[in-house]
Amino acid sequence: MKSKQNLFMIFILVLSLVLSACTVADNSGESNNGDIEALNAQIEELNIQVNNLTEENAELISQLEELELELNNGGNPANSATSAQSLWDIGHEVMELIKTKDMAALSAYVHPTKGLMFTPYVHINSTFDQVFTPQEVADLPVDTTEYDWGYYYGTPVETQILLDFNDYYDEFIYDEDFLGANIIGVNAVVS
Repeated sequence: MKSKQNLFMIFILVLSLVLSACTVADNSGESNNGDIEALNAQIEELNIQVNNLTEENAELISQLEELELELNNGGNPANSATSAQSLWDIGHEVMELIKTKDMAALSAYVHPTKGLMFTPYVHINSTFDQVFTPQEVADLPVDTTEYDWGYYYGTPVETQILLDFNDYYDEFIYDEDFLGANIIGVNAVVS
């Protein structure tokens, strides 16, 4: 009997809590109108902020495009292709400079921050491949520093390639007449 009384008391307690939590909605609408006006004011402010940020974003995009163009060109007109000059023509000019070992003129085509990388073989090896800034490229013909260019492939015991730039040029850069080749590939391996 006592358990029935306890159960009944718990039921009454739960029922009273549920009923006390239920309230009648205010249908006057006055408080809703105030809320709507406040929300509309916030929407107006947010729309103004969106417009301001959109304008600022457009300005920043324009500045970014200008800076990227300047960076890609290296501030040097020799680095930008004009409509009258095709990529093919620029490539031919660069190959002429390499053929004649005119490193001072070639340095105008070198990226100002990424530099120019030399690798003796098809695959890039960041451990040994040498990267030179535009100024360093211009000075390479008179540079007598012996660089470690990696290893000769195909030798029984891998032998280090320890050469100054002029010897490296003769052995790995322009060791054949590439401008006089019968086949020239663009983005293709030609063997």
